[in-house]
Amino acid sequence: LALEPPMKVFLVPYDPGDQESIANAVGRVKERDYRYVFAILAGSWHEEVMKEAHKAGITGPGYFWLHGIGRELSFNSNSQRDLIEAYSRTGTISYAIDNSASF
Repeated sequence: LALEPPMKVFLVPYDPGDQESIANAVGRVKERDYRYVFAILAGSWHEEVMKEAHKAGITGPGYFWLHGIGRELSFNSNSQRDLIEAYSRTGTISYAIDNSASF
């Protein structure tokens, strides 16, 4: 007897650098009313995704985002209040890949 896992996987691709694509992807997450989001975000585009999520009201209390990000996060408290608020109540998995390694 196989049971349905309690976790649902919903892929939301977006085109990095395309603000409309990012807004549409965040809108799809909001439509589903997910409260726990695992996001693997490339390069610096995680900031654009989180700004959009904050604008859409799907960050902060009642939401938990877990990020897989390939770089360290740091914010300027004077100019990036929206990102600081968006990243509150989130977790980050940091990974490093040696680009010179061969597999």
